[in-house]
Amino acid sequence: MYQDIFQSLFQSDIEVILSGRDGYKDSEGLLRRVAQLGKRFSIKVSIKEPNLENQYYKGLQFTVITKINGEEHNIGDGGFVDWSQKLLGSKKQRLIISAIGLDRLLL
Repeated sequence: MYQDIFQSLFQSDIEVILSGRDGYKDSEGLLRRVAQLGKRFSIKVSIKEPNLENQYYKGLQFTVITKINGEEHNIGDGGFVDWSQKLLGSKKQRLIISAIGLDRLLL
């Protein structure tokens, strides 16, 4: 979805940077599997060192970056959260959230 937005509005590609987080049995395997999706959708995906101190996201976090007129913009992020597990009392629940800040392009 983000690739389509930035291609149509700015004629720019996106890059996704993945980072592991605590809270998932096999974070490294999850990162590798998600990174493979980049090839399928022609999106550059890289994996950086995990930030295990960040407890907001569980298992993985992703950052969305785009380049417009030669300037790089960190435009959004997302990842797995445990809100639905806590709310519903079920460890089987999975919720991934994401948001972008188009207002950052106006600065």
